[in-house]
Amino acid sequence: AAEPSPQGLQHVAFFRADFQPVTPQNVWAYFRLSPFYDSTCLNEYITMQGADESKLKTEDGIFYKVKDQENGAFCITKHKRETIGSRQTECCREVYYVSAGRIFMAPTI
Repeated sequence: AAEPSPQGLQHVAFFRADFQPVTPQNVWAYFRLSPFYDSTCLNEYITMQGADESKLKTEDGIFYKVKDQENGAFCITKHKRETIGSRQTECCREVYYVSAGRIFMAPTI
């Protein structure tokens, strides 16, 4: 699946009434249903292959991190890691918030 254009999703709010309430135990599963989720990410690969989650810390590619819950809201960040020569870099590409069961993409600056 092609990665959706971030610009096309900046005004999208994802909500599914049948998946409420969103909790620390199900926030990742809920995010995977949204149009913000890139199914070609390392998280999906690890889930589908039953691979060791430690690969998320070393493999190159797109991956997500779920931040701790704060005041009933969650923060999910999308990162890209790449290795050039012996140097590995990681940058945050997008930030999403889950609040009151809705997922929003944070605006870019």
